[in-house]
Amino acid sequence: MTIKNNKKILLSILLFLFIFILLGLLYTNWWFFGADDFHALFKGYKIKTWKDLLYCFYDGNIAKGAGPSNYIQSTGQSYFFSTFYRPLYLVYLGIQHWLFGTWAYPYFLLSVFFHAVNTIILFYIFTYFINYLPAILISLFFAFHPQIAYRFGAIVNLHYYTNLMLMLLSGLSFKKYLDNKKIVFYFIA
Repeated sequence: MTIKNNKKILLSILLFLFIFILLGLLYTNWWFFGADDFHALFKGYKIKTWKDLLYCFYDGNIAKGAGPSNYIQSTGQSYFFSTFYRPLYLVYLGIQHWLFGTWAYPYFLLSVFFHAVNTIILFYIFTYFINYLPAILISLFFAFHPQIAYRFGAIVNLHYYTNLMLMLLSGLSFKKYLDNKKIVFYFIA
């Protein structure tokens, strides 16, 4: 490992801690956002066993039964290509409910965690193109962008943070493949 990589890792850790502390640890009295979050709690509550969790991939209709506040009840049967087929979303809700029940603060911390990880991945990507200081500043702009004040930490938005993380990791893996031509990075991407 070179000094440059050690510097990048140290900056990444410091950046992560800075974001996690400022966004997560200061708001310990966190609560849910209303109808959409309570819908998400209800969906997580209904997933009680591993069989239920796997069933999400068979019938992953998030709007079956009680629906989100912006949902218009469909008349047809749900299927793979339907708008509300979101099995991973249901899996996230089920696992979170297994872990946290109805305690809102850990749900919020999980969103902060993924947001901080996404910021670190962006920082890492930016360092391929620009120096450390501009990369940190742009990453901090992403981390503390004013838009995050709108429904940040809502249960129903966690899948956006995880999806962004997967997309960023895919791009980073493809860059690794281009750099060293190892096929494993190509398949990861």
